[in-house]
Amino acid sequence: MMKIFPMMYFFLFCAVCGLYAQTVGGNASEPGVFLQVLAAESLQMGQILDREQRDFSFRVQNIQAIPLQLQQVRVSCPCLQILEAPRNLQLPPGGECFIRGRLDAGKLPVGQFSRFILMEFAGHGVQRVLVCGESVQMLEIEPGANLDLGTFAGVEVCWTRKVRIRSRFPVEKPFELTVPTADRYFEYELRRQDASEYELALSPKLPLPQGILRHSVQIPVRGVDHYGPIELRISGKVTGWPLTVKNRILVVDLKQTQADGRYSGEVKITVQDNRAGRRWRTVHDPQKEKSSN
Repeated sequence: MMKIFPMMYFFLFCAVCGLYAQTVGGNASEPGVFLQVLAAESLQMGQILDREQRDFSFRVQNIQAIPLQLQQVRVSCPCLQILEAPRNLQLPPGGECFIRGRLDAGKLPVGQFSRFILMEFAGHGVQRVLVCGESVQMLEIEPGANLDLGTFAGVEVCWTRKVRIRSRFPVEKPFELTVPTADRYFEYELRRQDASEYELALSPKLPLPQGILRHSVQIPVRGVDHYGPIELRISGKVTGWPLTVKNRILVVDLKQTQADGRYSGEVKITVQDNRAGRRWRTVHDPQKEKSSN
């Protein structure tokens, strides 16, 4: 019995979405209602894979006794994309127009969802059309799709972080991942552990630029139609080495020159290692710190 109730709730949710999508136009006598949505079956997505891309289409009809000026069609969520829609179109009484779009479930949280397509009409405001369904998780990513590296120097100490990706696809689905291309920040290595699990290792290209690191990498997916890619978001703070320079004013005795006619001086630099809480001093070779007259 406990397994039945979630399914009943989901079907009830889809039924409500369907009623809304098909009766959004209502009756022409109702105040503020001037459209009827037709052929709206694809707006009720039902269950959709968590990184699946699915197209939908529908028609709208002017149920008013006066013409309507459709200015534009837009969306309320980055998961929706309008592929085909009229712009600055006059709909006569009883006239129809066609709209086609795409939903990217990879930009939705897992679970039930409802999003709106917004149709703007001159003098009549916005008419909303509902897209609804349930995003079903097909992959497990450990430690997660958001990888926080924390605060680190990012100068010369190399390290590796690993992400495990497990598939819930049935065995007959030939789910495969492709190693991402190296970019300006990281090198990637992808290993297949078994039929349903991969391990992605990433290592930095040192030195990394100092500052806040916000980076994303996409892992291409093969074998499942209209699914993927997997996106990993990497963040952290690169500090570099905090340096303290002594002798900021370099005093050069112009009466003492090197054999090649140049002058030399000494610079002392103290490097603070925040992680270990220790200091050490580096003295640069005077021959490498030269100033020309």
